[in-house]
Amino acid sequence: MAGLPQNNSFDRPKFARFRRHFIWAGLCLIAIGILSITFPFIFSILTKFLIGIVFVMVGAVFLYESVWSRTIADTTVHGVIALLYLVLGVYLLAQPTTGLVGMTVFITATLLIEGFGKMFFAQRRRPRRGWAWMMASGVAAVFVGVMLMILLPDSAHWAIGMALGANAMATGVALTAIAYGMRT
Repeated sequence: MAGLPQNNSFDRPKFARFRRHFIWAGLCLIAIGILSITFPFIFSILTKFLIGIVFVMVGAVFLYESVWSRTIADTTVHGVIALLYLVLGVYLLAQPTTGLVGMTVFITATLLIEGFGKMFFAQRRRPRRGWAWMMASGVAAVFVGVMLMILLPDSAHWAIGMALGANAMATGVALTAIAYGMRT
C-alpha cells in the first residue's frame, strides 16, 4: 500500500516476554482462585478488610486536603468527605462480618458488568485464537453473578470469596489459553 511504512520486522524476544507475562498472570490468577474457592469466608472478610483500608487511606487524603484548604468552605467540604470515608473505613475494619450482603450485591453487579464486557471483547476478537476462552470466562462471570443474585442473602458469608475465586480462575485460564494460542 502506498504511503504506509513497510516494517516486516518482528521482535521475537519481546513477543516471548509478553507471552510469558500472560502465562504467569494466568497461573497466578488460577492459584488465587483456587485459594479463594477453598477458603471463601476468609477471602470474603479479606476483601472487605482491604476495601476498609482503601477507604481509610482516601479519608486521610481528604483530611490532609481539608487542613491545607484556603477557604472555610473548602475546609468544611473536604472535612465532611474525609469524615465519611474515615467512618466507613473504620467501620469496615472493625466489623468484619457485617455488611457482607451489601458487598455481595456490589460484587454481583461488578461480575455481571465484567462478564458482559468479556463477552463483548471475545466477540470482537472472534477470528483470532483464544477468543472462545475469553467468551467462556465472560459466560462464567455472568453465571456466577446470576447465581449470587438468586442465592442472596443466604450466600453473603461465602459468596464474595467464592465469586472472586471463580472469576479469578476463569480469567487465569483464559489468559493462559490465549498465551498458549499465540504463535511466533
